[in-house]
Amino acid sequence: PVPTEVDVCSGRGQAFSLDKNGFTFITHAWRHVDYYSNDDVLGAYYPECEALVREATGASFALAFDHNIRARQRKLAGESLRGGSAVQEPLIDYGVHNDYTATSAPTRIRQLAQPPKLNDTMR
Repeated sequence: PVPTEVDVCSGRGQAFSLDKNGFTFITHAWRHVDYYSNDDVLGAYYPECEALVREATGASFALAFDHNIRARQRKLAGESLRGGSAVQEPLIDYGVHNDYTATSAPTRIRQLAQPPKLNDTMR
């Protein structure tokens, strides 16, 4: 590793709202979760995320899905999540990242409506 100075421009401390900006920052004290364990993620982290989203938005239902771990060294070592899919390459070299586009989002929603497959976290 090489020490590197990085300016963090996260927007924390600024006022953002879901209605105006499409996102907001929320302070939340998370319980300890082993993010490399699908059991921990699905059994503890997902329910906590879903409750937080319901509380912040007033929604009656929220669904967490598609847990990905991005870690260069673990990807190079060929590691997988315990009980899940392979560790993926970080996207730090690509700038802003969004998992879904206007085309891919409807496709993913249709996939989520199908019965779970072997590698799905929703089994």
